[in-house]
Amino acid sequence: MSMCYFIESDIETDFDDDFPESLTYFFEQYGGYEENSMVSQVEKILDIDLSLFQNTWHPEMEEEDEYWISLIEVKNRVTFFSQKITANPTYYNQVKYIGEYFPDDHGYLSSNQLNRDLDWMLSTLHQLEKEGAKKIRFVYM
Repeated sequence: MSMCYFIESDIETDFDDDFPESLTYFFEQYGGYEENSMVSQVEKILDIDLSLFQNTWHPEMEEEDEYWISLIEVKNRVTFFSQKITANPTYYNQVKYIGEYFPDDHGYLSSNQLNRDLDWMLSTLHQLEKEGAKKIRFVYM
């Protein structure tokens, strides 16, 4: 069984909060590739801080409070990230995929799947906000 990201809110909801598999892979790479991961390279290329997505909680962790993030802050970061991609449409050409210490190029960035996944996340965050959520946390399990 592979690890997955989920969005958990400070309210109960009935809709699907699983990250798309491709978005989970994008963010989880940091653990294996660190500064060579796609997410780290994209951060540098687009000059954006994406570390908030690495702040993940696991149900076996004792501390809970430090992992809650303002829903507005996450929405703003996702919007800004999407805007950066739109303003730099060929940014993915600068990502390096060489050797065993770099991620493989599966077309995730060049096919615009990252933008579609960010649209999913924005839609999910808007729905949570509409239902009254104020905070979310990223769960990784």
